[in-house]
Amino acid sequence: MAEMKMEEKLALQQADIIEKYDREQKTRSFDGKGMARLLYWACIAISLYHFITSYVGAPATLKHRSLHVGMMLFLSFILYPVSGRADRKKLPLYDAVLALLSLSVPLYVWADYPNIIARAGIINTMDLVVGTVLVLLVMEASRRISGWPLTLLASVFILYGLFGKNIPGMFAHRGYDWDSLVNQFFISTDGIYGTSVGVAASYIFLFILFGEVMNRCGMGKFFNDIALALAGGSMGGPAKVAVIASGFLGSINGSAIANVVTTGTFTIPLMKKTGYSKEFAGAVEATASVGGQILPPVMGAAAFIMAEMIGISYSRIIVYAAIPAILYYVGIIIQVHLRALKKDLHGIPKEEL
Repeated sequence: MAEMKMEEKLALQQADIIEKYDREQKTRSFDGKGMARLLYWACIAISLYHFITSYVGAPATLKHRSLHVGMMLFLSFILYPVSGRADRKKLPLYDAVLALLSLSVPLYVWADYPNIIARAGIINTMDLVVGTVLVLLVMEASRRISGWPLTLLASVFILYGLFGKNIPGMFAHRGYDWDSLVNQFFISTDGIYGTSVGVAASYIFLFILFGEVMNRCGMGKFFNDIALALAGGSMGGPAKVAVIASGFLGSINGSAIANVVTTGTFTIPLMKKTGYSKEFAGAVEATASVGGQILPPVMGAAAFIMAEMIGISYSRIIVYAAIPAILYYVGIIIQVHLRALKKDLHGIPKEEL
């Protein structure tokens, strides 16, 4: 019973830390069963779509990518409020409208797909309207999730495309009108529906889902237990436990912050208890958690995009990344061990393991 209470306490601490520091976690939590149930079934439907298309094959590229973006935008406007001060218990009408507009874009692509292909890059008025709506939806979703910097950067490049012809000197270009930009953004696979979205729709979504399912099944605690058994009793054991546990969890988790929270709430107090400074304990945990992005089998998004762009399989990327990733963690463990020798920091007593 005491152990269960301790686990519940750690889970609450993890939730509080994520709530405070992880922007991706600042989402709505609905009180009413209606919205919660709608979101639940929407997520199941989205997951099933990606599972099925990964097994039987995806539809035409533009259809597949547009539907993926539409579903992600739908979830974005349902989950992320317009600002940090907005009520996160209710869904306002304007966000419901934006969520439905997000689904209307792929519906248009699927319904008019033969005509879009037949027009071969020549857009009509409806294409222009829907494409403009898509650009605005993506910009707003980006602002809510990632903040203003990325949105402003994208806005600067759009303005450069429109007005770059008026800039004197080497940065001037022949100029593009809004129709040309929408054509590139919307009905081609070089704009919003480009390679990055294709990789996300075909690979990244499934790997992140796999990692989250593993984490929800208690893999975080399991990895902590393995790390304790392997290194807990050695010189500087608590810090080595942090490195090994973070590496294990990082190999299946797509979020460095979630990795820090899951393992750090356990390992950082343990390191401080055995004599490590709070600064060093935090540095070890952060460094080890970030390294999970290069540790196979589930690496960061860049690895999937790399595989797509250079035309080699993700399995080969895993093979090539394995040795550098292992060396990265070996280097951290060596530094931890040397610090333990210098400070005479021993491991965890066997009776406490």
